[in-house]
Amino acid sequence: MLRFKPDGWLEGLLRPLILGDPAAGIYFEQAAPDWRFLVLAVFVFVAWWARRRRPSFGPEQTRALLLMLVSFYIWTFVSGNARYFSFGLLLVGPLLVMVWRWLPGTRSFRAALMLLVVAMQGQALFEHHHFNGWGLARWKEGPGMALEDSPLRHRPAVFLTATGISYSILVPAFHPDSRWANITGQRDITPDLPEYARLQALLHSGLPRYLVAPIASQFMDAQGQPASDARELYEGSLAVYGLGLAPERCTSLRSTLAAGPDEPEADVPPRRGFWICPLVEVRSAPVAAPRISDRARRVFEAIEARCPRFFQPGDGRDREFDGIASRHYVSSDMRLYLTDTDRVMFRYFRALNPTQVGSGNDVLAGRFQLPCDKVPGRYRAPWAQD
Repeated sequence: MLRFKPDGWLEGLLRPLILGDPAAGIYFEQAAPDWRFLVLAVFVFVAWWARRRRPSFGPEQTRALLLMLVSFYIWTFVSGNARYFSFGLLLVGPLLVMVWRWLPGTRSFRAALMLLVVAMQGQALFEHHHFNGWGLARWKEGPGMALEDSPLRHRPAVFLTATGISYSILVPAFHPDSRWANITGQRDITPDLPEYARLQALLHSGLPRYLVAPIASQFMDAQGQPASDARELYEGSLAVYGLGLAPERCTSLRSTLAAGPDEPEADVPPRRGFWICPLVEVRSAPVAAPRISDRARRVFEAIEARCPRFFQPGDGRDREFDGIASRHYVSSDMRLYLTDTDRVMFRYFRALNPTQVGSGNDVLAGRFQLPCDKVPGRYRAPWAQD
């Protein structure tokens, strides 16, 4: 994915400095400024300059620093995602102390310098990290996604999540022989994908099948069940796999995760938790990729030809709803739109509003421009911001 990759070589080379920017989405979804890599680079330069005529780092120390340098920039340009650089985030601290010992000056001076570095990094964490919290909710004591007890949790079954994310944190709370799959994630599981055969084997394993969906108060009726529009949405996702919602009521499993700021602790019916809905087999057409009009396809392909980095050919997932054709590019978090008024727009997932490209006729005629180097919503260094 492009989410955390730099836009250009200069931005990548300056990543040690950029990591100190207290902005979200640099190398992690939340704001997590990290000054240690920049300080390490400065310490290495100062130590080398001060000792350039005397023995400096030993071979083991030199190899460790080279390992950090090479792996840091491989990570930066290949992924940039902090979860794939855990060893580097752990190693930079010991390396920082190792180089600090080679700095010139008295012991008191170096101790004061290290205290300054620790204080600077500690202040950055204190300002931007909220302990025991994620989003609008705060963790209580106990498991992070603790659920009410239910017989459903103690017998094997197939659970199909209908969520943008997999909610894999639920898996340990259910029977260990249960099976899980996410059918409405980032990609449609169509017959041309290798996941399709495995999903079909899972669905016909003989275990009871359930849909798992987060409780959403805006889609909940007075009895605490999914409202008709929610059921229609779930039915559409399930039908392509030959499944549908059973007439039985869904089980509501309340989470003991603390309520949000607008949700009382004792809400009945529960507004924080999951619906577990039994499924039945239904007659349906074979799975087919969603289709858009031929004109919309040609418009999107013209955009892809002009800017393949953000609109990668073959990566898009098509949708058409209420006269608006869209294509979601999973690897770059981008969406293209062609409206019923012939407006072509795109939106990066962190951008506040879509950006207009022009009309469909303009795109087909090649009369359009795209900011392929830096689309709105991507990270911009402080000196490059308007």
